Amino acid sequence: MTKELYENDLVFADTMNVLFFDGESMIRAQDLSPLDPTEEHTIFDDDFVSITESEEKTDKTQRKAEAFSNQKYRDVLRMLQTQNGKLEVRIIVGAEIQSHIHYAMPIRNFEYDALNLSRQLSARQKYNRENHLLKSRNEFLSGIKKGETFTPVLTVVVYLGKETWDAPKTLHEMFNLDGVPETLLAYVPDYRTAILQPENVTSKQLARMKSPLRHILGVIKASTNWQDMNNYVNQNKKDLSHLDSLTAGIISEACNMNIPKQELEKEDVNMCEALVQLKEIGRQEGLSEGKIEGKVLAYLEVGKSDDWIIDHLQITQEKLDEILNNQ
Repeated sequence: MTKELYENDLVFADTMNVLFFDGESMIRAQDLSPLDPTEEHTIFDDDFVSITESEEKTDKTQRKAEAFSNQKYRDVLRMLQTQNGKLEVRIIVGAEIQSHIHYAMPIRNFEYDALNLSRQLSARQKYNRENHLLKSRNEFLSGIKKGETFTPVLTVVVYLGKETWDAPKTLHEMFNLDGVPETLLAYVPDYRTAILQPENVTSKQLARMKSPLRHILGVIKASTNWQDMNNYVNQNKKDLSHLDSLTAGIISEACNMNIPKQELEKEDVNMCEALVQLKEIGRQEGLSEGKIEGKVLAYLEVGKSDDWIIDHLQITQEKLDEILNNQ
């Protein structure tokens, strides 16, 4: 469902604007155009050796068994190209949509982007050779002309889970860098990952959003606290009473609401009642949590042991430690 959601370029634009421009409308839906999300590159053992076109055709036919092909499938890929008075940029942007935390995300996205750049390089080499644009020995060797540039590539992560993203956000965080001197570390490649997650989106950013992503992020963020959910429903009752089926379905899945399928198949879905029920469940859980915490503290004050409290209240040692650590 989220991949279908991101076919809407307004959703992609909102994502970019929140991540990089504090929600301000610097990127518009019309600035984005779809690209094939398949990242594939085939490498031959002498891919960079300059030979004539006829020789290249014969040679590659003979070398098929020696080729290595790497293929990956992104969730979404767009070309961002804009000259709107506020921003002038041309860049390729991919989005990986996660419902769960992925602990290898920097390596995964680094590979996507590297494959894209490799494909750009191969296409440029082919074009230059077919059009006899290479003049010097060094240009023949590399397949590109001196000073040629390529379109930059980046991949953003859209995380629609309730838990805090605790996975590495950079490539360096995944390396064992113990003892590596700064002079050497400066040349170890790094890769930074931009992550959009509900808990980090501010009220100002949500208010600036123009796509259905606004309420998806807003509800997921509010769902971790019943008071926040109560406030969010009251402030957005008009919109939440008329959600499209795709947006309602994503919210239902992300928040484990188990809304009946027939309700979600309606063109106009009223989520208010279901969200109020979710809020009430959260409130009851909060009250229950408060009662347990109060009992633990009361028993400790009268000298009851940890083992006695665990047995009497039927809680785990981890739960007891959590309550004590929060005091």
